[in-house]
Amino acid sequence: MKKKKIYTKKGDFGETSLLYGGRVSKNSLRCRAYGDVDEAGSFIGMARAQCKEKDVIEILSKIQKELFQIGGELATDPRMYEKYVSNFPPVTSEMVKELENIIDNIEEKIEIKEAFVIAGTSVVSSILDVARAIVRRSERSVLDLHSNHSLPNEEVIKYLNLIFYGYLVDMQIRIEKLKFINRSREVL
Repeated sequence: MKKKKIYTKKGDFGETSLLYGGRVSKNSLRCRAYGDVDEAGSFIGMARAQCKEKDVIEILSKIQKELFQIGGELATDPRMYEKYVSNFPPVTSEMVKELENIIDNIEEKIEIKEAFVIAGTSVVSSILDVARAIVRRSERSVLDLHSNHSLPNEEVIKYLNLIFYGYLVDMQIRIEKLKFINRSREVL
């Protein structure tokens, strides 16, 4: 039996396959969008590997799974979206509502001051700041897809907009034991 190779040579000319068929340029808006989401997930994995707080590790793992879910949606040609959702769960309004509830709970507990925070208070927090910036880039890439009528599920935009407002602030509170965001961190 011939051993299967890892490389296929199908991408040697700058194209890649999408889930459920179709090929696109590797520098297409679609590839950029799911590539940005994948990059964010990788940094979250790095933060998870460095983290010692069990509850934060669980949240980071949840985020990675949800970003993987988003990546699957983005890696599917819109014409094949129904096939995707028949096999995998899409991002839902319930997921967005869960993030809104997390943010509402945080706002009840702490004072969040409007300021730019300089990253670097801990390794995990710094990695999460990088992931946050990449998620913001992902959001812009997804908005480009949406502008071209190539995004079947607008909940993806809402989710990416909220993910780090909800989870990141919550995790930074847990990691750094902050009572007031920005009081013990350097701000501009």
